[in-house]
Amino acid sequence: MGLLANHALVFAQLLVDGKNHGVQSFVVRIRDEKGLPMPGIQVGDIGPKIGYNEKDNGFLIIRRVRVGREAMLERYVKVHPDGQVTRQGNPKIGYATMMLIRRQLSTKWPFSFGTAISTAVKYSLKRKQFLEQGVEMSVLDYQCQQQKIMPALADYYVLVLVGRKIDKLAQRNLELILKNDDSILSETHCVLCFAKVFSSERGLHHLEWLRLACGGHGYSHYSGIPSTYLQALPNVTLEGENTILLLQTAKLLLKASHAYSAEGREMPRTMSYLQNAESFIGKPC
Repeated sequence: MGLLANHALVFAQLLVDGKNHGVQSFVVRIRDEKGLPMPGIQVGDIGPKIGYNEKDNGFLIIRRVRVGREAMLERYVKVHPDGQVTRQGNPKIGYATMMLIRRQLSTKWPFSFGTAISTAVKYSLKRKQFLEQGVEMSVLDYQCQQQKIMPALADYYVLVLVGRKIDKLAQRNLELILKNDDSILSETHCVLCFAKVFSSERGLHHLEWLRLACGGHGYSHYSGIPSTYLQALPNVTLEGENTILLLQTAKLLLKASHAYSAEGREMPRTMSYLQNAESFIGKPC
C-alpha cells in the first residue's frame, strides 16, 4: 500500500440509522490511474524499518471520502437499498481467516529458523581450533559451543512437531466455522496466541546465539544468519504484539478453568491439563 496499491481493503464501523453493526470491510480506491492519491486520501510508505523492508508498509488517512454501497464486502452482512441490514452465515469466519498469519508464524517460520541451525552446525563441525593430543578439535566438541547450538536444535524439533498439530487444529477450526460451528474457535485462538509468541521469541533468542556461535563469519551476511535474524525481528510485533497475546492467552485459560471448576463444563482438549492444576501449582519446576 505504501507505494503501489490503487485500492485498499478498509475495515471500518458500519453505522446505519444510528445503529452500529460492527466492523465491516470496504474496497476503497486510494490512487488514480497516474498513481496519485484520490481526493480525500493521504497515503505513503512508513519508511525504513528494523526488518521486513521488502514489504512497503504504508500509512493511510481518509477524510470525507464517499464510497458506494457496493464497495462493502457483503458475504455475511448486507445493506439493502432501503437501509435494511441483514446477516447471513457465520460472521466469525472473518476472524477465523485473520488467524492465518499467526498460524503461518507458528508452523512455517521454524523452517527458516532451521536454516540458521544448519549453518551453525556445519560451521562448528568444520571450524577447528586448539590442539588436543596434537590434533585440532572441531569447535562443536567444546561444551560452550554445544550450549549455544543444542538448545536451538531441541527447540527446533519442538516447534516443527507441535506446529503440525497446531496446523491441524487451525484447519479443523476453519472447516467447522464454514459449517457454522464455532465450538473450537476460542481454543484455537488461545493456542495460536501462545504458539505465535513462543515461536517468534524462541526463534529470535536462538538466532542471536547461533550468530555468535559462528564468530566473525556469523556477523557476515554471507552466512545467511543476519538476514534471517532481520526477517525474524518483526515477528514479535506483527499480527499481535507478544505481550498482548500472552494476556489474551492467560484470559482464555482462566476463563476455561473457571468454567470447569465453577460450572462443571468440559475443558477444551488442549487445556485439560488445568483439571489437575492443584497437583503442580506452587511446586518448583
